[in-house]
Amino acid sequence: MWQIDETHYAGTYYEGMDSILGLFRRTEAPEDLWVIVMGVFNESDIPKDRILDFNQKDNGCRITVKHYVSYSDELDAYAQLNMDILAGNMPDILALDSSVQLQSLISKGLLADVGELISQDAELSDVEFMENVFDALRVDGILYQIVPSFTVDTLIAKRSIVGDRTGWNAEEFSYVLAALPEGIEVVSEMSRQDYITAYMDACADGIIDYESGTCHFASPDFITALEFAATLPETAEIYGEGEYTVYPQGYMFDSRYIEDKVLLQPVSITRIKDLCSRINGALGEDGSYVGFPSDSGEGGVLQIYGGVVICKIFIDGGLSGRAL
Repeated sequence: MWQIDETHYAGTYYEGMDSILGLFRRTEAPEDLWVIVMGVFNESDIPKDRILDFNQKDNGCRITVKHYVSYSDELDAYAQLNMDILAGNMPDILALDSSVQLQSLISKGLLADVGELISQDAELSDVEFMENVFDALRVDGILYQIVPSFTVDTLIAKRSIVGDRTGWNAEEFSYVLAALPEGIEVVSEMSRQDYITAYMDACADGIIDYESGTCHFASPDFITALEFAATLPETAEIYGEGEYTVYPQGYMFDSRYIEDKVLLQPVSITRIKDLCSRINGALGEDGSYVGFPSDSGEGGVLQIYGGVVICKIFIDGGLSGRAL
């Protein structure tokens, strides 16, 4: 930003991927202007374009950003947030990162029910969101956060082999393995460490009791997972080293799955487009998203990236924010 005179400045800002040179004018804020404070830990989490667009509207509100930065081990970013909370100055909107203990904020009664806010907003519709993702994020039935992006990690297999199922436990997994034709590999592209790491991401809830702080490693499913992982190589085969099958439409797939050389294929889904290869023949037929064998039969995992919460006091105050 460069100052031209007492009230005018020149500077650059981004619109998408484009850098724009703009002329800015300093104006006095109205006395009745209300400020909404957004707390962030990473500069990349600041939605600059959206904030600029919001602040240009004559709606009596302005959004300002408070950037929590780690300066030293003694005073890290999360400690700064804690001090603001103790002083009653928690940001109205908070973009989460890994340093924020969401459960701690929930237990202190600091967060609003975002789901209720969405249902009361005339500009929003349920069809704009993936309700099953929201359901996975709810805590005791309450949606405290929304997330900008996510990934579903799971395992997929041919429906003709595993049946039309959406999950399985250790016993059902063992039955399928016992009936496999000789020579078929159960899972490729995953070493024993990769498998156990992914299994723990997906199935840790069946082993860990978070309320009591205890673990149950005698679980039959966990024992089965360890026994199966021991059969896997220490180094996984690199994807793509096998032969390819090319369809007339131009799709190219690893032949190992089509020709029944490998049963389970790891998949990561971040958007509907990621399903195209499965729909168009990655397995040579319809697939079942079976996931990892677990007690619950829900062996997939929802990985979330970032998150946004809203302060309950801000909502209880009538969405008023704080005065300048």
